[in-house]
Amino acid sequence: MSSLVRGFIDSWVRGFIGSWVRGFVGSWVRGFVGSLARGFVGSWVPWLVGSLTRGFVSS
Repeated sequence: MSSLVRGFIDSWVRGFIGSWVRGFVGSWVRGFVGSLARGFVGSWVPWLVGSLTRGFVSS
């Protein structure tokens, strides 16, 4: 009986902590990747558009 209860509590705690960690890490990674992508696109797109525009105008 006690092993059954221990197994139930163990699986419940593991599931609870696992979902909490997954949610925390998932939101952190999403935020980090999002800001990284925003910074990359924000610096790369204007440069690309500017160089393309310059190339188009000069030709």
